[in-house]
Amino acid sequence: VYKEMEEYNQAISVYEKAIELNPEYYEAYNNLGVALGKNEQYEEAEKVLKQVIKLKPDLIADPKNFISYFYLGSLYHDNNDLKNAIIHYKKSLNLNPNYFNSWFKLGIASNNFKKPYEAIHAYEKALEINPNHVETLNNLGTIHHYILQYAKSIEYYKQAIKSNPHLNILYSNLALAYKDLGDIRNSIKYYKLAIENDPNDEVPLNQIGQLFRELNNLKNASIYFINAIELKPNSIPSNFNLACTLIDMGIFNHAKNYLNKIIKLDREYVKAHLKLGEMNFYLGFFDKGLFNFLNAVDIGKELKLSFSLLNFYINYSPDMSAEEIFDYYKKYDHRFGLPFKCKWKSFPQTKTPKQRLKIGYVSPDFKQHSMQNFLMPTLYHHNHHKFEIFAFAELKEEDKVSSEYKSHVDHWIRTEKMKDSELVEKIRSLGIDILVDLAGHTRNNRLGVFAQKPAPVSLSWLGYGYTTGLSAIDYFLTDNVMVPKGSEHLFSEQPWRLEQNYSFCCYQTKLDMGDVHPLPALANNFVTFGSVSKNLRINSKVISIWSSILKRVKNSKLLVNNFDMNNKEVKEIMIERFKLNNISCDRLDFFYKTPPWDSMRQIDIALDCFPHNSGTTLMEHLYMGNPFITYSNRPSVGKIGASILETLGHPEWIATSEKEYVEKAVALASDPQKLSSIRQNLRAEMEASPLMDHKGFVRELEGAYQAMWKKWCST
Repeated sequence: VYKEMEEYNQAISVYEKAIELNPEYYEAYNNLGVALGKNEQYEEAEKVLKQVIKLKPDLIADPKNFISYFYLGSLYHDNNDLKNAIIHYKKSLNLNPNYFNSWFKLGIASNNFKKPYEAIHAYEKALEINPNHVETLNNLGTIHHYILQYAKSIEYYKQAIKSNPHLNILYSNLALAYKDLGDIRNSIKYYKLAIENDPNDEVPLNQIGQLFRELNNLKNASIYFINAIELKPNSIPSNFNLACTLIDMGIFNHAKNYLNKIIKLDREYVKAHLKLGEMNFYLGFFDKGLFNFLNAVDIGKELKLSFSLLNFYINYSPDMSAEEIFDYYKKYDHRFGLPFKCKWKSFPQTKTPKQRLKIGYVSPDFKQHSMQNFLMPTLYHHNHHKFEIFAFAELKEEDKVSSEYKSHVDHWIRTEKMKDSELVEKIRSLGIDILVDLAGHTRNNRLGVFAQKPAPVSLSWLGYGYTTGLSAIDYFLTDNVMVPKGSEHLFSEQPWRLEQNYSFCCYQTKLDMGDVHPLPALANNFVTFGSVSKNLRINSKVISIWSSILKRVKNSKLLVNNFDMNNKEVKEIMIERFKLNNISCDRLDFFYKTPPWDSMRQIDIALDCFPHNSGTTLMEHLYMGNPFITYSNRPSVGKIGASILETLGHPEWIATSEKEYVEKAVALASDPQKLSSIRQNLRAEMEASPLMDHKGFVRELEGAYQAMWKKWCST
């Protein structure tokens, strides 16, 4: 009775008295062991239950006594000793294969022990005894979902609902299985049934809202989030989901109100600080955004995400020095890199030359993404006799571009469901010789894997313009312009510079870019400057310099085409910032149109941003016949434009000060005939330059890989 009342101290006293009266009363030992275990006296409980087995030497031969092994298994299970729990559940089942609880608990322990197929077997055996056990059916659905057997998962969830149609979690689990199967209609259907089953549960409302958000049906998404908030006004997930949706809709003031509400409810809800920071960066309020991010870092929760986003955004700072920025990267290494150093393992590879090196590329961008213009020609031209190419793809879903990437690699490995430790072991087991990070601090990076040094040689390249901050990564692949001699102290990795007049990458055009048109200024009688770079790069200093150019070049106009200008509020803020520099709105043409080729045909001279230069769009400008003026500033994100122009053979468009930037833009605008000649010849120059020599670039890159391997072998 005391045990049933969970008064375990009293129960223990009674059982001990019973044993004292009858030392052979083995059921009392069982009950005493259970009570001790419930009272978290695990060592004493284990001794007592083992004493039962000693007391009954014929236990294995006596099916009536299976319960002792079950209790001992449960004790180990409660103490998180899964290995011993499984052993003793199985011993219990050897004595009584029809005991439901042993099969059920064996299923739980096996699943927690990362043995899903053994768990499935145990649960199926449990169902033979009790076919309508809801928790078993639900657990089978969950495991089949985990191993991506969605149809089987759905079958078990539906059986569970038949057994208990009032358990809300079953509808949500079933809806999630349909979502991951790609059946959004049925997913919404079962979330709605969950709402009907319990109208006071805000969780399925949020889930439907997220589904509509993924479908880009933001209006419907916001309705469901608002309904969830009406149920529970202080629900942080509901308020946060609505804030994110409002940001996507461009309704920033309301989004800001919800984010501030969340921070009042829970100042340590890091995601709200980060979202506020990103919104402020997006709107051009860099100092406010930085303040939000530093708050997130100070809180200390979700520190890895906060630091990574902070490192990404501070590269765009118009005021911080290179040294100040690098200090944040060193802090990132101190927190998330160096602690792994004592755990680095030796590699199975021998330090000898190899006929065929294994190269692993790690990226979340093996899909439709601007990086394909640089990575695709690289993978296409790899020498597969000398290099075995592995793509470690961090993707939620694949697209047509993913299929093309697949055709250019020897091995395609999806990584989105792997923990860092699992991916580290995968890379080691495959014997990857050189591991290449293609993401840096962009979203969905796997820098946590690189911190654990899973390959003999590692490097960061292409997907991120600056250091990762991780001293665990050996090299930063670059060129002599992006990272000039003397700037090594600004990188955690050792800069590895490509030679032979190649830039840090090669460029492949898109098929739909069309022809170069005549210079617009000849017909317009005025010069159009332009940019298709995102607003994050167009900071107050850039606006000031561009305004100076517009003032110096009579009747000139500025065209900016980017996604940010699709939002009325953002566009008005940008126009107002130019007005503060005495540039009237009639000289500004801000809009969003994609693809940008026609807008590029309207531009006479492109203007690069600083201190973080543009990237892909600079290549596109040149191919469309537009020269660009760049300010060669901070290594390495501030020298992307200079690297491209040096490789192309046009260093005369590179400025080394703000004043020189203005002078070069004004001088170029003063000679329309020269501009027309440049426009006519630029595409041919691009095609003949190292920038578009794909084969030559890849041979240079492969030579760098071989040299890196040789260097490792010699250490």
